Amino acid sequence: MTISWCEFSDHRYAQQRDIRREQLESRIGVTLGAVNDSLIEGTHSQLLAVHVSSDDADFQQLQIPAIPVQIHDNDFLPPAEILITETNNQSLVSEDGQTDSISLRLSRQPTSPVTILLISNRQISLSHVVAVFDQDNWNVPFQVAVSARDDRHANRQSTVELELIVQTADADFQLASTSLRITVLDNDQLSQMGNRKQNNLPYSDYS
Repeated sequence: MTISWCEFSDHRYAQQRDIRREQLESRIGVTLGAVNDSLIEGTHSQLLAVHVSSDDADFQQLQIPAIPVQIHDNDFLPPAEILITETNNQSLVSEDGQTDSISLRLSRQPTSPVTILLISNRQISLSHVVAVFDQDNWNVPFQVAVSARDDRHANRQSTVELELIVQTADADFQLASTSLRITVLDNDQLSQMGNRKQNNLPYSDYS
């Protein structure tokens, strides 16, 4: 909050002796302004202190109560979320050895540590299954490598749901749990019989 300096002088009344009381009630405008900072403070109040300085002994003892000033902040808290960054906006792994990675961070500083549990099925492997963010590292990307488990099931391509479960005492982040879809490419070929069944060919033609 900024305040312009103001000063009263008596030169207007130096030559006047019989002046009426209402003429002494002179007013001066004071401009108040809020400092545009990056702090997220919401609507809040501050007290404007007023101090009197004068060579007039009568005014030296003048006490003026502080004036409450309401300030409307223009900075807002972003939603409490887990921010996920994928490679080329998708997550794709294959049983042939193609891996991928995702990075996690929080959208804003938490009031309490935030633990994220990464849960999925056995089709994929993760380099980390737990990520912990606090007031110091909340905006530092946490890297998680993703790979596919090579099994014997021929399912061509499948989609795996990776759940991110949040555990925290921060009430805003308690609802931040989310999920991510990961595409898994298979390296197992369907059997000839299986191919013929999918193509509606009779098994008698199988050789």
